[in-house]
Amino acid sequence: MDKQEAKNVLADVLDDVHRLPYDELVTRFLTTNEKRVVRASSGTDYDLEIGAAWVDRENGPLRVLVTVDADFCRSWKPMTDEFIVTRDGSNGAEGTVSRLRHAASAAWSRRRAGATRS
Repeated sequence: MDKQEAKNVLADVLDDVHRLPYDELVTRFLTTNEKRVVRASSGTDYDLEIGAAWVDRENGPLRVLVTVDADFCRSWKPMTDEFIVTRDGSNGAEGTVSRLRHAASAAWSRRRAGATRS
C-alpha cells in the first residue's frame, strides 16, 4: 500500500462524506458500517469502511470514522480519519471531544468486532 496514495483516497472519501447532511450520516452509517472499494489512479484497490457513533448521547454530536486498507497485513491497524458533526451541521463538540473520544472509540470497536465475527 502506497501510504501517500492511501492518505489521498482517505481524504477524498472523508471530504465526500463530510458534505452529507447530519440526518443522512445517521441513517447510513450509525447502525451499519458501509464498505466500499475505491480504485486509485495507480490501479490499487483500497478497501474503505465508514461508520458512525454518538459522541456522548443519542441525537447529539456524531463521530464519523473512515478507515482505508489495501492489503491483509494493514487490516489489523488500518489508516483512519474522522470528524465530529452536530445536528446543526457545525463541526461541533470540540470541548467535549477529548473527554468523550474514548467512549465513541470503544463503541466503534465493539461494533466492528461484532461485524468481523459474523
